[in-house]
Amino acid sequence: MTNPRFWTGAGESPGKAACLAQWAQHFGEDAGAAMRFLRAEGKHAGLYPHPRGGPPMNIVPGGRKGFQAVSCDEWDDDSDAEYVPPIDLTFEEAQAHTFDLSSLGDELCACCGLGPEWAYEGDCLYRVGRCDKGDVYAFLGLSDDAPNLLHRVFERNTPAGCVLVAYETPAIRNCLEAAGVACVPLCECFTADPDKIGGKCGERCKAAWKTGTKKTQPPRKAVHYVVGGRFRIEGDFSKVTALQSREPVWGLQPFTRMIIKVLLLDCNRSGLTSDEIYSRAKAAFEAEYPESLKREKGQEMIPQRASPIQFLRVQRDGHKRPHPLYDELLISGQKPAVYSFDGKVIQCEEE
Repeated sequence: MTNPRFWTGAGESPGKAACLAQWAQHFGEDAGAAMRFLRAEGKHAGLYPHPRGGPPMNIVPGGRKGFQAVSCDEWDDDSDAEYVPPIDLTFEEAQAHTFDLSSLGDELCACCGLGPEWAYEGDCLYRVGRCDKGDVYAFLGLSDDAPNLLHRVFERNTPAGCVLVAYETPAIRNCLEAAGVACVPLCECFTADPDKIGGKCGERCKAAWKTGTKKTQPPRKAVHYVVGGRFRIEGDFSKVTALQSREPVWGLQPFTRMIIKVLLLDCNRSGLTSDEIYSRAKAAFEAEYPESLKREKGQEMIPQRASPIQFLRVQRDGHKRPHPLYDELLISGQKPAVYSFDGKVIQCEEE
């Protein structure tokens, strides 16, 4: 049996670059199984975990080994964590690494006897491949909103055969059973060892089909989103239309589309920080535009990391200003702030 933290940690990895110590903290007791999927970036990371649970430390050049982890400027004087002096780091200790989720997906596909077709679908949902019972998906999250997120699988024209889940909660199990889709808990059916991913689904999809609960999947209807009754966003996140003002229609650039997608789908009720929003948008952008991973003539197709307000600016009368949609966001907390639409987003089906 594998701790579900390995699978949820993998699902949260896209867009994340961190030093080895941060990855070890991210995966906890399953870090040993995750290390072989890390890929060195050839440059130092930005942060280093505080050894006593305080705010992350900044990694900067210097010290006797080449780099140091130093306390950040935003140190909270009221924190219970003990201040620590700079920590000397080698380049190997300071170096940024990214998690190669596609390699993990390839091994998981091999366990299931599927050709690797790992593809990001959004909201911790991945398409693994296709078996004789239908499409195979993996849901690498533990969200309380998981049943709603999984409905997108059942709305497709192609039936879903099974969903591999990090951990089988009653809500997820009931949701999948109602649709006649097999639920395969990764933490029970698969193992993650330092040298391999092992296990098999146990053909749970056959048992699901024998119950006779498999339903005919209806054609997926076109949708759009309404925010606060004031703005309509098209289902492909390409256009924002004001419903109660003369604000011109806003046609979105590809990366801004991904920012809006994350804000609508992931930040309706539960908020995310600026870094989390950017990381999820970057992962979704790279999945939809794989050519963006190629760097030509030194140009970056993906914008640099920035706060949401930078992506929600529009050019009006020769000046850039935040689009009124930005005012619908609830921004709470500090260092880092959390952004959410506070339940204002409603998904509407087209007639």
